[in-house]
Amino acid sequence: MNLNNSKYQFKKDSVGNIQEWDFSHNIEKLNVKHLRQIITDSFGELTDQIIADSLQMNGAFFVVDSNGKILNKYVFSECLYSERLVLKLSIDKIWSQTEVGMNAISDCISTLKPSLFSSKKHSNEMMMNYITCAVPISLSSKKEQTVILGAVLKKNEQLNELFLMKTFAMSLRTTMLKNIESYIHYNLYTDYLKVARENEQRKQLYQINKNLQSKKDAGLIISEVIQTIKDIYPKLDFQLFLSMDNKTNISFKTISFDIDEDVYCKRAFMQGKVQINQMEPNNMIIAVPLKGHQAVYGVFRIQTNLEPFGDKDIHFVSMIVDSAGIAFENAKLLEQSNSSVDELRLINDITRKLNKSLNLSEIFDYISTELINIFQADFGCILEFNKENNEIVVKSSNITNLPQEVFSINYGFSGIVNQTKEGLIVQDYEMNPTVSSKVMEITSSRSLIASPILVNDEVSGVVMFTNRLPNFFTYDNFRLLQVLSTHIGLAMSNATLHDEMNRMVITDNLTGLYARHYLDEQVKSSIQTTHQYGSLILIDIDFFKRVNDTYGHQLGDKILKKVSQIIQSCIRDSDIAARWGGEEIAVYIPEAQVKHALKIAERIRKRVYQETSPRVSVSCGVSDWSLSDNVVGVETLFYKADMALYEAKKMGRNQIQINT
Repeated sequence: MNLNNSKYQFKKDSVGNIQEWDFSHNIEKLNVKHLRQIITDSFGELTDQIIADSLQMNGAFFVVDSNGKILNKYVFSECLYSERLVLKLSIDKIWSQTEVGMNAISDCISTLKPSLFSSKKHSNEMMMNYITCAVPISLSSKKEQTVILGAVLKKNEQLNELFLMKTFAMSLRTTMLKNIESYIHYNLYTDYLKVARENEQRKQLYQINKNLQSKKDAGLIISEVIQTIKDIYPKLDFQLFLSMDNKTNISFKTISFDIDEDVYCKRAFMQGKVQINQMEPNNMIIAVPLKGHQAVYGVFRIQTNLEPFGDKDIHFVSMIVDSAGIAFENAKLLEQSNSSVDELRLINDITRKLNKSLNLSEIFDYISTELINIFQADFGCILEFNKENNEIVVKSSNITNLPQEVFSINYGFSGIVNQTKEGLIVQDYEMNPTVSSKVMEITSSRSLIASPILVNDEVSGVVMFTNRLPNFFTYDNFRLLQVLSTHIGLAMSNATLHDEMNRMVITDNLTGLYARHYLDEQVKSSIQTTHQYGSLILIDIDFFKRVNDTYGHQLGDKILKKVSQIIQSCIRDSDIAARWGGEEIAVYIPEAQVKHALKIAERIRKRVYQETSPRVSVSCGVSDWSLSDNVVGVETLFYKADMALYEAKKMGRNQIQINT
């Protein structure tokens, strides 16, 4: 302790030895309320221990402040007083000269000197039967810290009232100084404890901050701060709330903005400031935001449970949580940085694999399987929109019996995605099942993320993943799915364009039938490797040149298209119809003998004649092949069919001829 500090002064003798502690400087700084309490208590202590046991008097002692306010009193014989005088001696009453006339107490207040008034000296009739005397007691150089010890007494010939008052005043001053010294000692000790505690808290805070900043895992940081606060304040009721996009490996509650939720936690999260709800003197709820430089990530909710918890405790806990918030944010930023690198690698890898395949079925199966693993989903499905039929078709899913199921285009969550062209995230389907969803219901899922697959800014499909746990998917998952769905859309677009190009290469633009080279390839493959036998029908529109010359080429094209449509409707999906050249069409029927081919040819001939306008007819030549033939080849098969067609035309047209 610095002995020269102005706050603490010591009296020394001639050789410099400390004799006593001079705390008058401290008295001057005492709070008026505290000083009054010390004076009141000291007066009561002295009257109880000394005066009441040693004096037998009729009257009353009392102490007033420099303004005349009565602070405390001691009555020896209250029955001697008139009701008016008893009233004048009430605590906190001002001893007024105008009410009781000139008296020793009023004189002492004005002069700050001892005073004695005999009964004859009083001018007020109420006071004429009493002696009044008063002695000032100075506690410091300040007048307002001077008190007056006063007395109203019946005359007692055996007593020297003024001497008695001076003696009593000295005892009272000693008692007050002793109590003031005790009070100052207590305050110094209290201040010492506060400083010691603050120093200890600083050390704790430094070590806590050091420990928190050394950790790179957000979950470990949260666990550390929770354990730290529980160790320091073991009786607190403590809960952690985090926003939905901040998943950690510890148990926590999610910040909810429902009306019935804790308003103080919501306010702390929204405003980023500590919120306090004082329910009872020692029972409060404190919501401390877990925040960094960029955002608020959660809220620590503390209930004191009738334990003392002051402003400094709130400040200390807030500093711990602030340190945790910065460390948590740094860990999240590092995690996001690493995650971004991993996401870029993942996106690059998935994009590369998607671009390897131009088969839509393969793309759908790959997406469904791969993304279920990436998002750790329980279930996933890829849906494709058919805008012409207003349908949604499940193209791939790990949900049993769901693939190829068809729904209305506006059904469920996929319908919402289709209408809004926006993705969506559902945290808990059971809490608010306002949208009917077969996927959610048959899988008992509670969490969902979905994103549209856009092709040329149109919704071509939806990619959707679910989990049976609530609040499972984060907004990072949602964002990644949106990025991946863009690449899925590009892959689908490429596959569709590839299919369209292939179709254009092998398809005749006018009729929609296959091109001749495709038919040649398929027949050759069938003969060489695939089948045991097959048949070929060559069809020619009779007098087609006359139709063009009479009605024009546009109508001739319509007739050719109509005949092609009739042919397509008369054959199986496995049969191949191709424009052979001009108005000639060839139909290859794999695994069919000539009798079957003849029936198909006859069906085509009849329908063409019945359904065309202007009416036209067709001539057909039919041939077949078998492994038992001596010569088997594409050229031979087409040559025999061509010869049969020539024969049909020669025989009068609108008929079928066979060349086996």
